[in-house]
Amino acid sequence: MGVIKNGILGGVAGKVAGVVGARWKNVQYLRGYAIPANPRSVAQTTQRSKFGFCVQFAKTILIPIINGYWELKSPNMSGYNSFMKANVANFDSVDGITNLIRVTEGNLEQITASSVTARATEVEINIAASSGGDGLATDKVGIVVYNQAKNISYIDTDISTRSGVNFTFTFPTQGIGTELYVAIFGYRGTGKNLYMSTSEAYIVTTIV
Repeated sequence: MGVIKNGILGGVAGKVAGVVGARWKNVQYLRGYAIPANPRSVAQTTQRSKFGFCVQFAKTILIPIINGYWELKSPNMSGYNSFMKANVANFDSVDGITNLIRVTEGNLEQITASSVTARATEVEINIAASSGGDGLATDKVGIVVYNQAKNISYIDTDISTRSGVNFTFTFPTQGIGTELYVAIFGYRGTGKNLYMSTSEAYIVTTIV
């Protein structure tokens, strides 16, 4: 690295021929220009693919889920970055969405389904019995249905309560044979008093 000491050229900023001029702690310096590397190893290509799928999905749940829940969960990080950090590794580099992806995270007793049936315009969910944790019958239930092929999510954050035996969530027609990601979660309270469960996810295919 060459340091510039008030020569006839003065300070140099940016790229000039094969060198780059810059300033560090009020010291002008020159360094050789290097073309940034663009590694394409298998591991890096896999990671980029997972990251891309995660970004796609995150955009579809940004306002109600990421801004609504992850912002509150992550005081030292944006909700978006927190969601990405928790979920990038859970995507498949080829197929994208998996049932490992969490639309919410928390310590409240999980809400799980004994069965999930998807039809062209609705998903029917039978809620499994409580396992005796800290869940209350009055806890709200939310749902996210994601169609990766169309890159669109259908969301309702107040569709039922934990005490419900089952519920049906309707949405625009998706067509028979469409694969859907379905996540359900429970919560109670708001703001600093919000208690959230980690979502439970299912991959289902629409039937007649």
